[in-house]
Amino acid sequence: MEDVLPGNIDTLGDVERREMDWLAKSGAGRMFDDLSVAQRVALLANELNVFLANPLVEKAAGCKKSAISDAWHLAVSEIEEKVSAKFRDDDLETVHILAQLTLGVVKHIFLWSVAEKRYAHLLTLRRERKGL
Repeated sequence: MEDVLPGNIDTLGDVERREMDWLAKSGAGRMFDDLSVAQRVALLANELNVFLANPLVEKAAGCKKSAISDAWHLAVSEIEEKVSAKFRDDDLETVHILAQLTLGVVKHIFLWSVAEKRYAHLLTLRRERKGL
């Protein structure tokens, strides 16, 4: 069999990774729905590498940069707490990895949801700043 399949195959690792990705995706939608507008905007601005003090970010979030920063920290900690509570029987390293994967999926959901006109201008900021 080894001469038919090229390279090293880590079947167990691959299966674990796919399961963790699936678990992250399955819980991320509910977690995204639970986030406030300020938390969503904070995550998006962070993902796009846009300054929280940008007036357009503050307008979209409905608050100033310090509150947006607090919203970001709260969103991250809430996601980690929810994942920890749901998977309390798993080891801490696994829970931490799953929380990070879930946070990534939540950010991805919001990137797709920017079709809402009130957030579209934030993508423009990214393009201008990154030179895209």
